[in-house]
Amino acid sequence: MNISILKTRQLDKLDKLHILSYFFILYCSIYPFVIYRNPWYIKVSIVLIILLCFFVHFFKKQIMIPLAGLLIFYMYLTFLGKYYIIGNHGFVTIYIGFMLLLAHVFSLEEDVIIRKNSLWLLLVIMLFGAVQKLFSPNYLSGDYMNYVFNVGGLFPLLGLNSTMGAYFEENRVLVQEFANTYPTMSGAVRLNLLFEHQTVLIYWFSIFIILVEFLFVLALFWKNEVYKHLFFLVFLITVAFTRQETGFLSMLCFLCFTQLPQNMPKIFNFSYCFFFLGCLVFMFLKIGYH
Repeated sequence: MNISILKTRQLDKLDKLHILSYFFILYCSIYPFVIYRNPWYIKVSIVLIILLCFFVHFFKKQIMIPLAGLLIFYMYLTFLGKYYIIGNHGFVTIYIGFMLLLAHVFSLEEDVIIRKNSLWLLLVIMLFGAVQKLFSPNYLSGDYMNYVFNVGGLFPLLGLNSTMGAYFEENRVLVQEFANTYPTMSGAVRLNLLFEHQTVLIYWFSIFIILVEFLFVLALFWKNEVYKHLFFLVFLITVAFTRQETGFLSMLCFLCFTQLPQNMPKIFNFSYCFFFLGCLVFMFLKIGYH
């Protein structure tokens, strides 16, 4: 009985590692389509790697072959391609790829490798994101978030661009005219406001975002796993509702999923998988910010 239980537990761990590996392969297969648009050699390379995955048995070490191949290919695209437009999460992806390869090589320590590395990644990303906002005068004053709202970059799921498209377009024209008039000069442009107390409301919204990001860092160390992952899921959904940064959100969801213990209710596994795959669909359709 003890041997049977041990094998079952090992199989559960192996399942999660391979699910993460296939999620990583899916992400690295879709992301270049979004960034590089139409080069034929990128499409052919990705299709060949995906086809290779179909000939890999799910519970065999050979998954490392397409995983390593796609990681090397992704590193080539990132460093020698359009590195200047790749988001920070694009470089985090490379680290995650090495983490998964190490977990496959040292299979007896895979849980420790994945959970600890992912924990530090989440800590660095969220902590420095919050600290950077604190040291940014434009963000702390609320000017940045007011700008984003005035050009239609906030709350995309509310459909504001369809109902107030003329208002957002007018502000975009003002920004473009200012950029064309003073292309090499620093300065400011005054945009139209939607309602009277908009500046004050958006300012407090900016402060609230900073507080929530610090709370996310604290949540990483909560002992109650149910409350922790409920907070993570609410955070992911809220960011998608607010900004729809599908590239960043997919990686953040991936990292949160790695922190999920084996004994958690299956609804958490389903929620993370659904959210991650949803972000990939939006990325493929070029919806949101990547």
